[in-house]
Parts: sequence; structure tokens; C-alpha cells
Amino acid sequence: MKKTYDDLLRRGMLTELAEPGLDQARRLIRRARIELSTGKKLLEHDEPAAMDMVYKAQFHAANALLRIQGYRPGALRQHEGVIEAIRRSIGEEHDLCILAFDRLRKRRNQFEYQAIYAMSGDELRAAIESATRFVRAIEIECKKSAPKAEFEF
Repeated sequence: MKKTYDDLLRRGMLTELAEPGLDQARRLIRRARIELSTGKKLLEHDEPAAMDMVYKAQFHAANALLRIQGYRPGALRQHEGVIEAIRRSIGEEHDLCILAFDRLRKRRNQFEYQAIYAMSGDELRAAIESATRFVRAIEIECKKSAPKAEFEF
């Protein structure tokens, strides 16, 4: 079943592709895995950098699924658009991970634009665990959604 993103397209939060971006999706999933690993390694040395890496891992994984579906982030409010599209795409079963992803987006924005880092180490560790589950769920969904049966990363 094709997901309805008409409002996100109209608002410039997503853009439709001429065809699914399978190669892009593969690269984005590989990148998400690297960013998750890097985020975990940075945890003890630089929490804000770890948070940023973990957020980027989720964003890139979500972007991969959108590419397979024939979309990419738009020019406006793209991070919010990607999160909303993924909510519609993998939704209820992964609501807690998506909610954590959106909370991390807000925390990352606060750090990125105001240099305010307001997370405890425990919150960051929980975010990493949630991000790991999220990226894995996206990988599974990518394999199910890819138009080619042999979609590997």
C-alpha cells in the first residue's frame, strides 16, 4: 500500500523522485550504521557529538526508506517532514522509537543553534538504544519495501 504524503509534498517537506533511489538507500543505511557505531564510541568522550551522530544515524536510515519509496527530504522543514513520513510509514509498532527520534531532533537543534546541551548520560544511553532499534527496524522495512528482491546493504 502506497503511503499518503500529499500534504508533506505540498508543504515542501518531501520531494517525489522519478524512480526509487535504491543505490542512495544502500549508502544511507551504511552511513547510518557507521554513525551509530561512532556515536557509541563518542559517548564517553564527547556527549554532544555522540548525540549528533546518533540523531544523524536515525535521519539517514529514515531517509533511506523514503528513497526506496520514491521520495527524498524536501527543501523546507526537511527533518520534521522525514520524521512525519516515517511515522506514517512504519508507525504504530515503532511509535516509541519515532517519538524518541523526534525528541532527539529537538535536543540536537537546541545544541546546534543555541549551544545548549541538556541531556544526562542516562538519557543519551537510552537514546542510543532506541536509535539502534529504530535503525534496525528501518533496515527490515527497506528490505520489505524494495522493489528488487535482492536488496542488500
